[in-house]
Amino acid sequence: MQKDYSLANDGRKLKTKHFCALPFLHYEIKTFGHVAPCCVSRTVYKDENGLPFNAATHNIKDIVNSKDAVEMRQQALEDKPVRGCEECYIEEADGNVTRRMRENLKYANQGLIINQNRFTHRYLDLKLGNLCNLACRICNVWSSSRWVDDMRQAGFDDYFSVKQNTNFKWYEAEDYWNTLEMFLPHIDQIDLYGGEPFLIKQQFQFLEKIIEKGYAQNIILNYATNGSVYPKNAIDNIWPHFKDVHLLFSADGVGPTFEYARYPGKWDVFETNLKRFVWDHGFRPKISYSISNYSIWDLMRSFEYYEREFKGEVMLWLNIVYDGGACITNMPTELKKQLLSKIDNEWQPHWEGLMHEKTWDGIYTHIKTIDTLGEGRDWEEFQKRVKRYDPIRKQNIVDFIPEYEGWL
Repeated sequence: MQKDYSLANDGRKLKTKHFCALPFLHYEIKTFGHVAPCCVSRTVYKDENGLPFNAATHNIKDIVNSKDAVEMRQQALEDKPVRGCEECYIEEADGNVTRRMRENLKYANQGLIINQNRFTHRYLDLKLGNLCNLACRICNVWSSSRWVDDMRQAGFDDYFSVKQNTNFKWYEAEDYWNTLEMFLPHIDQIDLYGGEPFLIKQQFQFLEKIIEKGYAQNIILNYATNGSVYPKNAIDNIWPHFKDVHLLFSADGVGPTFEYARYPGKWDVFETNLKRFVWDHGFRPKISYSISNYSIWDLMRSFEYYEREFKGEVMLWLNIVYDGGACITNMPTELKKQLLSKIDNEWQPHWEGLMHEKTWDGIYTHIKTIDTLGEGRDWEEFQKRVKRYDPIRKQNIVDFIPEYEGWL
């Protein structure tokens, strides 16, 4: 029998290079049903034949207690490199604080008891398929079903058969939700993403079951939404029962830029829904702003808009897109100079109070970064994407982002 470890009492675990609490209490289900130790992991749990488990066809209890999962937990306890966890190790080698470090400290403070042969459902990260009503420019079919028609029109039919054992409707498997019921006393956080999670009725039905069983007051819900759906019943009748509900809205740019980057989203719908959440219901959501070639030119205007309209009740959360074609470091040198000039001469005099100066410095440094993949190669990929999908969507990028006039 394996011994139990108290993360709170064994402070040595917080100083190790490889130990992580997450494989003992957390998992991520990806949009296509594969199950991973966390969203940062480079691997998923696999059966003895090396094939990925899927939440649609395998019992989640069996997956998290499989030979593969137990071996990962044993590696963590022995402070050996855990398969798939390279991302955190690389970041830590560069002196950065990683999710591994944050989660270890969090659960040590909570007095977590761990055992390699026992998985405790505490924190669930559920990517509820790829059903979505938007086809954002930085997204793809793995996270948005709305991309499928556009990609097929562009001739990419073979793109849809590259992963083994996928099921974008894994959340329709009743066995998954039924199995979770037995673990409700231990769950304290559920992240619900998509696709667009507000379109998935099964998660609302499960939340109602949690309320019925009397555990809702112990659980925090985290949502990421595109802001196009207003879930009135959940707001009025479901969410008030839970310990807390946090909302993250995805929005790149305002007005025309938003409608190009978040196609076929409508700015007035997004704006109306966001104001209802904030002013009618008292939410203080974050706005996830993905900095890319599609959105960078509208960054300052977006900050000014949210400050003017919401007066500190929402916060912009910036994340940089590193995907080759959309990454801002791949702009031609002269176009970068124009952008940096705009930052220096138009934005910088006004950014005080809108965003921390270090954040601006980070973006400025990122823009100036030299493309290590080859001069102009990824800018050409950006051009190809624009020219490929603009006709399909009956859009012209310069009508929405005039800064690209003459560059495409």
